[in-house]
Amino acid sequence: MILSDSVVDERRCRLSNHERVGTSTGLSRLGGFLLGLVFVATGIFILLLSREIIPVDPSSFHAPHGVVTLFGIIFATSGALLWSRLIQERRLVRSRLDQAKQHPFSAAFADYPWDLHGTTKSPWTPVSKGVGAVIFMVIFLTPFNWWAWISVDSALMVKIIVSSFDLILLLLLLELIRQTLGALKYGKSRLEYMAFPVIIGKRADLRWFPPSGLKNVSKITFVLRCVEEWMESSGSGDNRRTQLIHEQRWAMTRSTEGIEVACLPNYPVTLSFDLPPTVPGSKLADEHKITFWELEVNAEAVGIDFWEQYLVPVYMETT
Repeated sequence: MILSDSVVDERRCRLSNHERVGTSTGLSRLGGFLLGLVFVATGIFILLLSREIIPVDPSSFHAPHGVVTLFGIIFATSGALLWSRLIQERRLVRSRLDQAKQHPFSAAFADYPWDLHGTTKSPWTPVSKGVGAVIFMVIFLTPFNWWAWISVDSALMVKIIVSSFDLILLLLLLELIRQTLGALKYGKSRLEYMAFPVIIGKRADLRWFPPSGLKNVSKITFVLRCVEEWMESSGSGDNRRTQLIHEQRWAMTRSTEGIEVACLPNYPVTLSFDLPPTVPGSKLADEHKITFWELEVNAEAVGIDFWEQYLVPVYMETT
């Protein structure tokens, strides 16, 4: 496999195809627990009302009991998801602290619980997340669709707003189908680090093991990039909006050359990238703005293209 010369991009630019990498919720353990408790308790209370376990005047219900039950499930599930996120955050912190004790002179292990050898990516992980997102959206939108299309209290604006969310659900479902077909076609892939950690100002040597189903490839593009991630708020009052931001700080691209690319799952592709001394290293433990490095692999194949991102342990040299 012949690779092109490296193409460096030093522009700052926003990225749109990224999921959240940082795990911090910005909440204390007690604050997060209490916030989740409010949602769970409210959901349970609504469920008890809808099942008439708590006595209630029937004339106060303006919706079918099944719709009210879904509202209760939405509240309870939201609180449970917040608790789950807090538990994941605590596990990551505990794992990072344990590895930092085992490697007291390593800034990398104090920042993130790395595997010294590399990372394996399963295509079924995003599929499972997609299934969860679709199920939650179905439960979330069902009572609002009842309000928009069945309730006598509906209005045109309600129909328009609910229809826009139904369109989002349809797009999520189509993406889930695409991810599932890709997972069935390709399988697992792996990235290994030939040196750990990768040091700023030196060369990053990596080995990429393609998935077993990657065949009939016309081109593979490898992008090593430095990314900053943070939550950005805009507006005020009722118009205040918070969104997840990913911004590229630096990137280097290498691509395969030739009409057709031969990929064998047991034969890795060796990659080398020369890193300048002016770029920042990883800071994954920061609670507000994290910096991370990733290798993005995009293979143009017959049918569904292969696309994956791998975290890379790039750090400043310690003295």
